[in-house]
Amino acid sequence: MTSRVAAAVNGSSVKSALLTLGGIGGGVSLSYLLVELLKADPELSKAALQTVMQWGPLFVLFAAVLYLNDRRFGQMIHNQNESQKATLEVQRDHAAAQQKLAESVHRLAERDYERQRETELVVAHMARDAKRNRELLEEIHNRLNQSEKAHGHHAG
Repeated sequence: MTSRVAAAVNGSSVKSALLTLGGIGGGVSLSYLLVELLKADPELSKAALQTVMQWGPLFVLFAAVLYLNDRRFGQMIHNQNESQKATLEVQRDHAAAQQKLAESVHRLAERDYERQRETELVVAHMARDAKRNRELLEEIHNRLNQSEKAHGHHAG
């Protein structure tokens, strides 16, 4: 578990560093492009400056709101990813538990089947022995009756 956490932290740190570097690089590139455009066309420079001045504090507020929204959105996505990972891990554990339960139930069913089969064999053996004993008793009874008839002994 700790190796997973370390891998997630390292992966998250690398991801954050790459995103930060990418953001800085993009900002520098955009600033350079904007400065070059403003140098090339003085009228555009005046128009851009007038626009920022007209917006005044609202421009700073707008930039701050954009920054905060971007940051909160990134955190929300990160939290959602973490939540999905946790849910996936719980589902994986649940599936493993269901598999163990199924295996246990299967073993119990096999034991019950074995016991049922053993019981059927014992009952069948006892039934054969009972039938054989009954036949022997009938044969002994018939012989005794024949012996009594042959010797003239009558009951009664």
